[in-house]
Amino acid sequence: MITIKAGITLTVIMGLAIIMTTLSPIADVLNVTTEDKVYHVLAFALFVMPMMWVSTKFWRYMIAASVILGAGIEVMQPYVNQVGDVMDLVADVMGAILGVITGYFTSTLYRTYKPRPIELDNDSSHRQSARIFQFRDDRFR
Repeated sequence: MITIKAGITLTVIMGLAIIMTTLSPIADVLNVTTEDKVYHVLAFALFVMPMMWVSTKFWRYMIAASVILGAGIEVMQPYVNQVGDVMDLVADVMGAILGVITGYFTSTLYRTYKPRPIELDNDSSHRQSARIFQFRDDRFR
């Protein structure tokens, strides 16, 4: 669906954004409550999805990278005047699993139902260069 270079770039950008937002002192000012876990789930789901769009074979590596990143953040938080929380790590892993599932299904749907151009017949009233799109799956014909 996307190239490996684009997938790695998007994943690194998302990882850096996660690190900057979770380790920045500005988070203390925001008065974050239980919605914090929702943000962890969404951030780590978005962290995993670009590599799932490259290939669904990367799911194990992305789960491992999410656990390492989440655990590293929780270990580093006490050193930047924040409190590390095990439930944040659980939310990170849940987000990674959600990202793997969502990335798998969206990439599979895209590959299955990707529109493909077909040429019209010569006796058609349309120009020969006109194209229409149809599903790749023959069940819909």
